[in-house]
Amino acid sequence: MSSRWKEDINCSVTIILLLFTQGLSARDIHSNAEKSIALIIGNADDVNGTKLKNPVNDANLMEDSLKKIGFEIIKITDADKSGFEKAIYDFSKKLPRYNITMFFYAGHGVQVDGINYLLPVDAVLNEKNDGKFQAISVNFITEEFDKYPGNVSIIILDACRNNPFRSWMRGAEIGFKSIANQPAGSIIAYATREKATAYDGDGKNGLYTESLIKEIMEPQSMDDVFINTRNAVLEKSKYSQCPQEWNMMTSTFYFIKPINEISDTDDLKTSKLISAKYSLYYADDEKRDVCKVTEFEIFDVTESSFRIKGLDQTWWGVGVIHKDNTTGRYDWEFENGAKGSSYIWFNSHGSIKGKVSGSNVDLDWIYIAYPMN
Repeated sequence: MSSRWKEDINCSVTIILLLFTQGLSARDIHSNAEKSIALIIGNADDVNGTKLKNPVNDANLMEDSLKKIGFEIIKITDADKSGFEKAIYDFSKKLPRYNITMFFYAGHGVQVDGINYLLPVDAVLNEKNDGKFQAISVNFITEEFDKYPGNVSIIILDACRNNPFRSWMRGAEIGFKSIANQPAGSIIAYATREKATAYDGDGKNGLYTESLIKEIMEPQSMDDVFINTRNAVLEKSKYSQCPQEWNMMTSTFYFIKPINEISDTDDLKTSKLISAKYSLYYADDEKRDVCKVTEFEIFDVTESSFRIKGLDQTWWGVGVIHKDNTTGRYDWEFENGAKGSSYIWFNSHGSIKGKVSGSNVDLDWIYIAYPMN
């Protein structure tokens, strides 16, 4: 292959970043058949005089990240008991209309006589029995998931921090316990292993949540998300904190679908083009080699046109959005003089397929672009 041919391919591949952005809004990364919703709660305020630094930041980061990959979000921070219960109620009423459902909690949690409780900011637990009335049982949430066994149900608890009610807990077990009667089709993840405590973190975000979100935003299976998160937390904590999961999934799930898992039968779905920054990947159809090609930005968006540029400042382009909002045509140019155009359409899970032509290039490749976190 000549150097000119390789150069032209690189130019053409890079411009395909246009493909993704016409139809990418936060709700378009999953197919029409997949509707995703998450309830996010971050409680950092005083509980029995013990305030945590990071849970609200963790909730905000999780919200921002999940929105980028198509989740509808219900979020509440520093929730008292009534607010906590209302958020769960509102979430439960939406569950029948979604098939990917997630609950994320960051904050204080305690385990009393084998039952795991999440603590509202107004909880007052003077004795063991108060948990039934002052706190929120995790079972209260899993029972709602259990009503929809066909769903993908994800429960993530970054809540195994030190118990703020130590006076009546001396001699009792610390940390959370595994949950009995876990719903089929679910995964339950703790920030640390059973009967252990987790760090709040030294930075802006908790150690576990920060590591987890980095993995969620990578194109990999959910199994790999949690394995890689565990390895990252172990390394960063010098093996003093080990996240743990209980997996009852009945199929493989991807927060972001890798290229080699995208099929031609994936539903097409588009919406208005948005201004944003993206990372672009492509795959060789035969070798299935995945390669990150470039990063780019879409800007100056109107109803019928937009502008685009590589973050490396070596190329730029203009695009026309077709009236059907499912296809488009884009003209691009590189500083080395290479020019061409792209005809594209959108697949689900954040993918795009495109026919690229220009500078002796006429290829039909599979491309994928992801919003930058």
